Amino acid sequence: MKLLFFALFLQGAYTTTLSKRAGQINCIFGFGDSYTARCFNISGVQPAEFNPMGNPPDDRCTTSNGPNWMEYLTTTYNSSLILTYDFAVSGGAIPNSLVDQVMFQYEPMYTHSNHTWTGDNTVHMTWIGINDITIESAIYQHPSDFNATLPPRFDQYFGLMENLYITGARKFMFVNMPPLDRTPMIQNYTADIVQNFAEGVSLFNDVLLPQYVRWFQGNHSNIQTTIYDAHLAFNLILDDAPAYGFVNNSCFNSTDCVWWNNYHPEGAVHQRLARDMVTNLTPLGW
Repeated sequence: MKLLFFALFLQGAYTTTLSKRAGQINCIFGFGDSYTARCFNISGVQPAEFNPMGNPPDDRCTTSNGPNWMEYLTTTYNSSLILTYDFAVSGGAIPNSLVDQVMFQYEPMYTHSNHTWTGDNTVHMTWIGINDITIESAIYQHPSDFNATLPPRFDQYFGLMENLYITGARKFMFVNMPPLDRTPMIQNYTADIVQNFAEGVSLFNDVLLPQYVRWFQGNHSNIQTTIYDAHLAFNLILDDAPAYGFVNNSCFNSTDCVWWNNYHPEGAVHQRLARDMVTNLTPLGW
C-alpha cells in the first residue's frame, strides 16, 4: 500500500479551490537545509495554480528519494491551493546560508514592489540547525561546547526572523531538531560522540528554540508562531519502525527503510511529518 501511494502521489492533485476564507493560507515561504531543499531557483518557473512548487519540475533534488515534507504540504495535506517558494539549500546552516536565503533570494524577489502575498495568507516556515549541530559537534570541534556555540547562532537566526517580520511576515512555523544521535551516520561513531549529538539536540529543542520563539512572540503582539516537534515524530517511528511499515530503524537506501541515506529520512517519513504538521498549522489558517 505504501508503494502504491507513492506511485500515485504526484497524480493526487492538490485542491484548486480559489475561493478562500479570510486568513486562509495560500502561500508558503520555506527556509532551511537538505531536509527541506528542492533546488528552487528564483529565476526559474514560479509557483502557479497548476504548478504550485514552481521549479524544478520533479523531485530529483530532494534528499528523500521523492517528495519531501514541504511538497506534501503543498500538494496533499491542504484544503485549497498552496503556492510554495522553497529557498532551502542542502548543507544550509546559520548564519551564511540563512542570510542568503532571506536577504538575497526572498527579500529582493518577493517583497517590496514584488509583494504579492499578505501576512494573513502566508506562513513562513523554517527548519534549520541540523548542520549547525554537526559543525559544532565533537566530530569537528575538540572540545565541543554547544552552550557556547549555539546561542550566537540563534541570535543570528532570529535576527533574520526579524527581517521576515519587517517584510510583512506574521505567521511562522519553526521545526525543531530530529534525533540526530539516532541517525545511522552518528550511530556509527563512538558512544561519546552519540551522546554529544544528543546533548546538542536537547539544548536546541528544549531550551534555545522555545526560548527564542517566546522572545520573538513577546516582541510582536501581531504575530502567530508554532513549533512542530519533529523530534517526537521521529522518535515515535524509530521506537517501533515495523509498526510504521519499515524493516527496522537503522537500514537505509531502500523504500522499506526509515532512512534514504545515513543522515536523511525516506519520503514516507516526510509524508508523516507533513500530515502531522497540519495540527500545528490549522490555528494559523491552514
